[in-house]
Amino acid sequence: MRSADALSQSGRITVRKLEVLSALDARWRHKHTLTRIDTPGEATRFNAAIEFVQSVCSKADDEVVAAAIAAMGPSSTLPRLLDRLVRRADRLPQHPILVGDDELRPFTTMRDYLEASRRYRNCLANKLDQVAAGRLAIGEYRGEALLEFRPLTAGAGWMLWQIHGPRNFPAPLDVCEGAEAKCDHLGIPRVNEGAGGSRWRSFRSFSREMDWD
Repeated sequence: MRSADALSQSGRITVRKLEVLSALDARWRHKHTLTRIDTPGEATRFNAAIEFVQSVCSKADDEVVAAAIAAMGPSSTLPRLLDRLVRRADRLPQHPILVGDDELRPFTTMRDYLEASRRYRNCLANKLDQVAAGRLAIGEYRGEALLEFRPLTAGAGWMLWQIHGPRNFPAPLDVCEGAEAKCDHLGIPRVNEGAGGSRWRSFRSFSREMDWD
């Protein structure tokens, strides 16, 4: 019945539309998906995207997802629908920083990330899917900078990847040094920017100058 309704309400029936209908999970067959998905491959990816959303958001059950699809307006898009659901994710991976540290506060909820995005005026709100997937985690150092952590392979934990100031500008040097020292104390590795020593830096600087000749 759901498939028949979706077809009858989504305009002209074509072979491609029937292929999309067949590829779509039966739960997501609706005129709003059939008119926005062009190929069976897109339908398959949409199914997988919903599976991801449901794996990280306990509130995104079948009924909620189906209702969100049904409520889509003329200008709504499926990517925006998925983004709204991810913003409600409540099954985030374990953070590399423990709660309770006086200097380094881990972000453990999507609200933490969204509030930080507003305060620091950066693009963090556009990376919530990466947070939910465990591809990155953020902590705030003394309310002055955001520390970005990335996972290591072989289950070896996390590393400090970057330190961000407001608007994604570099944080002050003293803040960076303090944040790095804090991570060193906590046993969180980072890229060794001092590798090679001063002699290598002199070599590199001179070599770059020579490249322009």
